[in-house]
Amino acid sequence: IFGTSGVRGVYRESSRTPLADYAASQIVTPELGALLGRAFARALKKRGAGNLVTLLHDVRPSSLPLAAAVLEGLTAEDVRVEWGGALSTPTATRLRDRAVVVITASHNPPSENGFKFFSRGHPIDEAFEDEVQAIAESLDPAGGLRSGKRAPNVKNVADSLRVATRAALIRDVHSLELTDALSGKLVVLDLAHGSSATFLGGHGLLPRLSPGLEALLATGAVVVGFATEQAPDMV
Repeated sequence: IFGTSGVRGVYRESSRTPLADYAASQIVTPELGALLGRAFARALKKRGAGNLVTLLHDVRPSSLPLAAAVLEGLTAEDVRVEWGGALSTPTATRLRDRAVVVITASHNPPSENGFKFFSRGHPIDEAFEDEVQAIAESLDPAGGLRSGKRAPNVKNVADSLRVATRAALIRDVHSLELTDALSGKLVVLDLAHGSSATFLGGHGLLPRLSPGLEALLATGAVVVGFATEQAPDMV
């Protein structure tokens, strides 16, 4: 079920046979998220790769229900979870002391979504993916999903992680000496329907700038973005 960058497909609200539906039609559902969350947690424990997972998501409408499902899957396996909120995928590469799950379909249309898995700052390798898939195939599809109970072992670190990410990106900008190079210059960005796109596109889905866009604006650059619409049509 894993492709070149995690698991991605067209979002649907529910499925009784999530793995079979994904294999047949690349359908992504909360039930699939719960299964993968449980399987990822078990694989982490089996490999001795820690007991802490940070959960991030993008700003697609389907990201929150998928993130909630993954969270239930993880906590069903007694993994400690940090809720990191809406942050970009590269944030996962900075979190090298833990595992990370990112709910995103990257540049794919907003009608799609998916899951990316990281361990110690790197995407999990093919052997790790195979292990997660094998464990998911052995689980009850209904296990760990939609219990309706408050998930235990969850800490909200969204604000502190956002501040830390912004500070790290601004340090990177200064170390690369980009401030003088970009100050007053027009910078055109392909925002790929991401979190900064919702702000620049005026959709109101994200009340604050993304840390990456904040760091770029801190150089004094004038930023214009495209691919800011949140409709399935990317043209």
